[in-house]
Amino acid sequence: MTKARDLANIITGGFTADDIPDLPASKITSGTIASARLSLAASDIPNLDTAKITTGTFADARLSSSSVTQHADLTALSASNLTSGTVPSARLSDSDTDLSADSSPQLAGDLDVNSNDILMGNQSVKFGTSKWEVVLDTGDNDLLFKYNGTTVFKLASNGAVTSSNNITAFGSP
Repeated sequence: MTKARDLANIITGGFTADDIPDLPASKITSGTIASARLSLAASDIPNLDTAKITTGTFADARLSSSSVTQHADLTALSASNLTSGTVPSARLSDSDTDLSADSSPQLAGDLDVNSNDILMGNQSVKFGTSKWEVVLDTGDNDLLFKYNGTTVFKLASNGAVTSSNNITAFGSP
């Protein structure tokens, strides 16, 4: 190349790759290089400030669980945010009701069993403040109807009915 041609190329911007085959990057001191011209690996930007990441979504695999939990304040998490999973009993306070250890659990409303059976074992079924209860006699599998603690009626597993008093059939209550 001649100096005249070099000067003409500088003025018109008509350089080709052959005109500057091995230009070191240190010679580029101003201007902007198109992103398409750059090839960057993660190691080329090891300390990218997170403030420079303003859009996009990180894949879950890019975030370790410790990166999330160490910065999350879960000490005041509302229970309404728990939508699935199991809370270990150790996470519940002593004032919370443990139904498996509570000998007299109480409900604040009606119990809906969603078409499931309630298994009572050898326990009785009581009816609120009434003096009536139904007890399963596990010895012979009979149902005992008690009033004020005394069996007044028995329905045997074979269908036999026994009453401590007279039975009125086909009557109205």
